[in-house]
Amino acid sequence: MACLLSATGTQLILFRVISGLATSLCLPSAMSLISEYFPAAIANTFAVLSSWWKIPRSQAGDVSWHMLVFGIDWVGAVAASAALGLLSYALSLITGDINKAHEASTIICFSLSGDLLIFFVLWQSFQERRNKPTLIWNSLWKNLAFTCICVNEFMIWGAFNAFEQVINLFFQNVQDLSRVETAIRFIPTPITGQLTALTTRFVLHRCRADAIINITTIISCVSPLIMALVNPTWVYWRCAYVAICLKSITADSLFTVSIILIAGVFPAETQGLAAGVFNTVSQIGTSFGLAIVALISNQVTDQQSQIEDKGSPEALIVGYRAAFWTLFGMNVASLVVILFELRKTPAMSQPAQGYTHNGPVDCSLPFDTNNLKGKTAIVTGGANGLGEGYVRALVAEGVNVCIADLNEEKGKKLEAELKGTKYIQCNTTIWEDQARLFREAVSFSPTGKIHYVVANAGIHRPDEVFLYSGDDQEPQKPDLSTIDVNIQGTLYTAKLASHYFIKQNGQTPSPKQEDTCLVLIGSGAAFLDCPRAPQYCASKWAMRGIMHALRRTAFYYGSRVNIISPWYVKTNILSEDAFAHVSSLGVVFATVEDAGQCLLRILSDTSINGHSIFVSGRKWAAQGYLDLDLEDYAGSALIQEIQEDQMKSAPASLGLFV
Repeated sequence: MACLLSATGTQLILFRVISGLATSLCLPSAMSLISEYFPAAIANTFAVLSSWWKIPRSQAGDVSWHMLVFGIDWVGAVAASAALGLLSYALSLITGDINKAHEASTIICFSLSGDLLIFFVLWQSFQERRNKPTLIWNSLWKNLAFTCICVNEFMIWGAFNAFEQVINLFFQNVQDLSRVETAIRFIPTPITGQLTALTTRFVLHRCRADAIINITTIISCVSPLIMALVNPTWVYWRCAYVAICLKSITADSLFTVSIILIAGVFPAETQGLAAGVFNTVSQIGTSFGLAIVALISNQVTDQQSQIEDKGSPEALIVGYRAAFWTLFGMNVASLVVILFELRKTPAMSQPAQGYTHNGPVDCSLPFDTNNLKGKTAIVTGGANGLGEGYVRALVAEGVNVCIADLNEEKGKKLEAELKGTKYIQCNTTIWEDQARLFREAVSFSPTGKIHYVVANAGIHRPDEVFLYSGDDQEPQKPDLSTIDVNIQGTLYTAKLASHYFIKQNGQTPSPKQEDTCLVLIGSGAAFLDCPRAPQYCASKWAMRGIMHALRRTAFYYGSRVNIISPWYVKTNILSEDAFAHVSSLGVVFATVEDAGQCLLRILSDTSINGHSIFVSGRKWAAQGYLDLDLEDYAGSALIQEIQEDQMKSAPASLGLFV
């Protein structure tokens, strides 16, 4: 209503900004509600309607003034609002008269806006580091797909709305049409918009995101291009009609595709925030698009047109052509971003697939941990050594971690040091302990879900299996506690992990399933000769067996299973004397920190399934870990043929449970 009644360009731009901000307030909650509850809501609607009369009256809750005051980032809100308001006001000033750019008031507005934007970015980083309320997590921008989506939305949505304004002015000021006649000419817009939405709906799960956006952007490039070349005397059907029909295709498809992409690259608890940021960017793009196009159009009309009457159709068309060329350039720039930056985005709405071997993981590539933030993990044996390293690596990326360990002193000390952790005393060889661990982890999780389980608990003791008692002695029953902890305990962990993963995601592959992962901690002893340690070697070989048994069917419940195989990492698993002896022989040790980074790579890259990553000294691996590609017998065609033959009797396609 305010936009309708605006009397000047300045008022129109400012009212449009307010409208965009209002929309931004609605979208985050809507995104979260739809992604979290919509599927269940359909099933529950009939139950609610049939039993509404039995539902007790809810009690009105008290307003939490503490949450209102301290639960909102008021400093960031004021800084961002003031910055955008000043910037929009300054742009509206120079839109009408470029000479005002030299005035002190305009310069002050631009300067203050820039300073406030810089302050806002720094303030958000400061708040995020302290785990305080923020408007925007700066870490969101680490996700390349999300950043590209926002850049494209900024340009495409800005170009779309600016195109509407310019062609509206073209109809009225150049072709001298009435407002009613102009409005009638926009009728194809909602029709093509609906057709675009329906078409996008049917191709989402069959096409890559970048392919959809590429095709629609190329189509929409035609609209400003033909309007830049239009002859004002041409009838509507010859040129303008085509431009009107095509102009909304990219905007509508990009918005749909982008929202689904956001749902795919962020966890449920972050999707609302990401959607809000995305929509805010699109609304800011609208404001900037209007301001920039108006500025260019006015300046070209004033400076390039040789006609004295700058308000005549002949003078205005010169500026409008420049505006259309600008919009064409914005569409092309968006296309370039998609071609070079968004091409790695996979097909959307694609259900998880069964295990396939795609070669070793390239551990030299950078990886993005943004999708880990806010999720919950369990690390058994997490109070010291490698387990502590895994816990620290996860906490540093915003993961909530349950530390399961027998050592209460170290566990509680680590819990007190690291925010977002909970120590739970647990003997992994006791089923009841592990069952309690998982129940408490669910209660601890902010989302009530367990996303990652790291089965790290293990021991290495002097092996008595082949210990010779002497010629005059009877063989003694060996201590098999290494087997009990390393195999039995891990099987308990794996069973509980799969139980909760299935409970959360169901047994039917679906794009709505949230990624989960079981990481088994193996050892180089699983594929290297280690004389005189049969129990330890057998227990670590067993990790490979568990992984091979699970990796082909884990996709049914949206999960993955992988192994980390550390080798000679200086932890408490061996004595100081043993490590000193090994070190004196020139053995290069791996580091706990590299093992932690290995875990983050596995968890953040949802394409990694069924792999064993070897953690070693950097003598052999530049990153401190590498994929030796041993789990599929690469290079042995015979073994691969035997594997395929073995699977015929019980293929993974039969289902999760047969």
